[in-house]
Amino acid sequence: MKNINTMEELEFNPEETNTQKHLLENKRKYVYGKIKRCRNADSKALLQQDVETMTAQIKKLRKEVLLYERIKKRSFKIKKRNVTNNE
Repeated sequence: MKNINTMEELEFNPEETNTQKHLLENKRKYVYGKIKRCRNADSKALLQQDVETMTAQIKKLRKEVLLYERIKKRSFKIKKRNVTNNE
């Protein structure tokens, strides 16, 4: 999906994804505060839709981070197995 070919890319992508996730979480907190202070029902509904879309994006990013971690674990196991087989 992300065409990761090297360990360096595997190290960099989770950090970048985590950064995006934290930025979205902070933005969502800000919008939650706006919802609490909002008096207009129409604008409140729009803000809640924004929160829902951000939540979906955050969910996707969390899954992506877990995927990177699992790929990293598997790659170390495979590398270790290949080294022992070559000996």
